[in-house]
Amino acid sequence: DKQLVLKGNKLFNQKRYKDSIEIYNKALEYNGNNIDAIYMIGRVFYELGNFAEAEAQFGKTIKLDNKIIKFHVWLGWALFKQNKYQE
Repeated sequence: DKQLVLKGNKLFNQKRYKDSIEIYNKALEYNGNNIDAIYMIGRVFYELGNFAEAEAQFGKTIKLDNKIIKFHVWLGWALFKQNKYQE
C-alpha cells in the first residue's frame, strides 16, 4: 500500500485529484488505517473545496496519531474554511 500512496502523491502533485483519490482508496483496501492515505484523501477534499469531508479525514488521522502536528494544522484550516472558529 506504500507504493500506492506514492503513486497517489504523484497524481496529487499533478493536480489530478480525482485520480489520486482512487489510488488512495485502493491503498485503504489493503490497510484501512493507512494514515498517509487518509491524510492525503483529506488534502484532496481540501483542494476540491469539500472542507467538511476534509475535516472528517483529518479527524481520522488525529484519532490514529494525535502527535503529528500537520494533521492538526490541516484540520484547523478545514474548520476555518467552514467558519467553525469555536471548534
